[in-house]
Amino acid sequence: MERLTHPRSSGIKTGYWSPNKKDELIERLAAYEDTDLTPQEIYSLKAGTILKEQHRWIPVEERLPEESLNSVIGWDEYRERCCFVQYYAGSWHLGDESVRIIAWMPLPEAYQPEE
Repeated sequence: MERLTHPRSSGIKTGYWSPNKKDELIERLAAYEDTDLTPQEIYSLKAGTILKEQHRWIPVEERLPEESLNSVIGWDEYRERCCFVQYYAGSWHLGDESVRIIAWMPLPEAYQPEE
């Protein structure tokens, strides 16, 4: 999203707002106010959307992971279950065995205890 505000230097605004930019600023502020959400609620919604996107099954017809020996989670059509698989040399591998994966997702981030 393009920022409408300019940084301040020693308390003085830098940059220039044309009358059209001022109108756009007012319209976007009004749209935000119409949501009745706080900035924290908006950050939470945005983070939730990002997390949902990161943890969804991606059909192989949509896209494939980068070829790598790193594992991803794949849905094995034959076994009807998920498993840790690798995608390299143009095919899916479960150990030494080739498998038919119909959807996949990246592994989640490593666990980090809260401090």
